[in-house]
Amino acid sequence: MILFKNQTTDTAGSQSVFKYSQRLPGKQNIIMAEGTFDGGTVSLEARRPGRDWVTITDSEFTAEGQSMLNGGSFDIRGALSGAGASTDVTLEIVE
Repeated sequence: MILFKNQTTDTAGSQSVFKYSQRLPGKQNIIMAEGTFDGGTVSLEARRPGRDWVTITDSEFTAEGQSMLNGGSFDIRGALSGAGASTDVTLEIVE
């Protein structure tokens, strides 16, 4: 699931929202952040119905990297802040 691809500017709440549901006990997916960050910070945010968006623990990246996402059922979106002139990043969840 690609949350955003070749993102070059701050998302500022305008990004797409996706439904995430992982019901298999112990199953994890990989959060992948790739590209040129140029001072930008990429993160994965989640919320349950009627709640505020929160950053998922260990999902903030200032350089290429990966983290694990545990099971659950919630809305998710990618966020980019502090984008520089050459920022060009992709955030993806790999099953």
